[in-house]
Amino acid sequence: MPLAEFYKNIPKYHEYFNTHIIFSQTGSNLSENKNTLTMHFQFLVALTAITTVQAQVSLSLLPQDAAKLRFPASTTHTHRLESSTNLLHWEPAATTMASAVNATTFEVYDGARGTGPQKYYRIVSAPAAKLDRVKKEVTRLGEAGGTSSERFSLAYPEALYAPLNDPNFGQGTNAANRMSEAQLATARTEGLSAWRRIGNHGSCASCHSPDGIDLAMIGYSDADIVRRSLDHVTPLEATQIATWIKALRQTHHIERPLHPLNYRPLQPGHEPLPGATHSARDLAFGNSLKDEHQLIWARDRIQSRAEAQAAQAELLALDLRRLRIGIPFDRWSEDHTRGTAHQSASEWLPMMGLRPKAGQTSAWHALHDAYLAAPTDANFWAYYDQIDALLEPIEPAGFTQGQTWSTLKYKAIQIAQHQLRHQSLSFPDALSGTTGGLLANRSQVISRNPLFVTGDHVRRFPLQADNANPSTIFPAHLAPTLPGSQTTLRDQNENFFRVWFWMGWCQDPALLLSDTIFQTVEGDYLYASLIAHYKVHHAFTLAMTSVHKANAPVAYFSGAGAGVAGHGKWAAFNPFMVLHHSERNRNEPAANDPRRPVHDLMFSNTARMWIYLVHADLEATHSVFDRELVRGCIRFCRAWLNSTEPAVDKTALDAVIADIETRLTAATELRTHFNTPDLSGALPFN
Repeated sequence: MPLAEFYKNIPKYHEYFNTHIIFSQTGSNLSENKNTLTMHFQFLVALTAITTVQAQVSLSLLPQDAAKLRFPASTTHTHRLESSTNLLHWEPAATTMASAVNATTFEVYDGARGTGPQKYYRIVSAPAAKLDRVKKEVTRLGEAGGTSSERFSLAYPEALYAPLNDPNFGQGTNAANRMSEAQLATARTEGLSAWRRIGNHGSCASCHSPDGIDLAMIGYSDADIVRRSLDHVTPLEATQIATWIKALRQTHHIERPLHPLNYRPLQPGHEPLPGATHSARDLAFGNSLKDEHQLIWARDRIQSRAEAQAAQAELLALDLRRLRIGIPFDRWSEDHTRGTAHQSASEWLPMMGLRPKAGQTSAWHALHDAYLAAPTDANFWAYYDQIDALLEPIEPAGFTQGQTWSTLKYKAIQIAQHQLRHQSLSFPDALSGTTGGLLANRSQVISRNPLFVTGDHVRRFPLQADNANPSTIFPAHLAPTLPGSQTTLRDQNENFFRVWFWMGWCQDPALLLSDTIFQTVEGDYLYASLIAHYKVHHAFTLAMTSVHKANAPVAYFSGAGAGVAGHGKWAAFNPFMVLHHSERNRNEPAANDPRRPVHDLMFSNTARMWIYLVHADLEATHSVFDRELVRGCIRFCRAWLNSTEPAVDKTALDAVIADIETRLTAATELRTHFNTPDLSGALPFN
């Protein structure tokens, strides 16, 4: 069935979306649009009710054009994979289910080559009463298994490509500049040696990818590459590096390198929303959620449980990696020679490099060589996990915070170059090489996720002079690359942690895989003052974080770690962690600000959604995790509505709240210990 015909008949098939997850293998359509499979999946999931199978899902666009599914094993569920060509008649899939991944994960793989009719897949779980929500993300950190999915599936907007035939930018491979096999071999031998050569302030490899794929994918000109290489190597070696970058473009078939000034790594949707100011882009984000995505939460007042469940399903279905926002992310590199606007520390590249420790050079380069020969997730983590053990700072002592921040950036760059190399939005599988599942390996997954903590570093140790905290400072030779104004440094500091907090949150919206400390888990660093200017964005983070916490994998509910226990349930304190600080500051736009109406509606709908979903949980489970904190949160939400919607009749909602109060009193208490540092007595709804 053609996709157009399928979409036209959505109402006819809607009953299937209420009870099943449906996955599509689009077959020959992939030749027309390599993103069709992912787009189709996301559309279907957006219509799927929240009471569906809990699944860890990875859709692969490898040449096989097949559907690859992973989801948790269970002793209480019987999972069955079925396929259909018309959504009406379902048959058991030809592939049998296997548990070869590990003890807690099933994997199903249909090896069809996409030559037959279009197929749809669903996982049916019994008993039906035990169905949990679908894991909506195509892939998420630590959940995908195997290798990064969606390979070579990215299509960038034209503005993100470097201009053709412009000497100010690197050009892609073409018939006129192709090298022979002998020339490629020479370029590799000479270029990689120069790339690794440790000269003044380190080597190119001290701050970049293992081979320079980042410079090949991003269209830096030969002149820029040579000029910046001269800080580390001889003129001859700088030329060899530029030739090596050209060879990489040929080897990897890079016909259109990315624009160095327009490409912003991990920018959701590739480009920020339009607008000349923070507030203009913030308004554009609100309008996008309301008009383009037509989210119930941003468009209509939630007035029933069904609407709250539908709003939650829509939020969970959003792919944060693709959802365009108004916050411009950092460029890969800033070049101060372009002018004062580019004197910046707010970039991906580290300010200070690393080098192999004494006696470890061969071991480090061997790990890089193995990765470059086969850039799998396993080989990636083999060298990434050894960064702290095998490398050391190049610069002299006395710049501890600057070096720590640079090391965190270096780790982040390794993640990003791996994604760039594979043209994937997916993190490398953070469970690669482990057994026992996500929760058992949470600490390792966190150690393999540097994004959030890289932003948090300059929150704690700011770039500007700060008498209250040690500042992040750098050696004198870096002064020309940084702004001389403390005010500008402060603005860059705020920009950096705002961008990197959001970047990390996109990979981990439940904030369970970003850090081990309670403040990160509760969302303390996403509160209003840290997303200053972006008030609609802040309202969005509150709602999204709460629904992801309430729908976290059930294994977290009794998991160890600060703030972890209690996740995966609405009648628990955890979804309301995001209220900490926000209960004192809703970050409201001024009354005459065009953002104020949608902002008030978002905050009202967040409170309303919480109330209805807590009620549904209590009614279904008769249990609660911390009775009095949940009671306080619900009461606070009701008081909150007096400010955000003072003229709205709340009689029906008050009846729901009254029933919540009764059910809370009778509910079974699931929290077994209360004297922990997790939940501060400073919270006003204790």
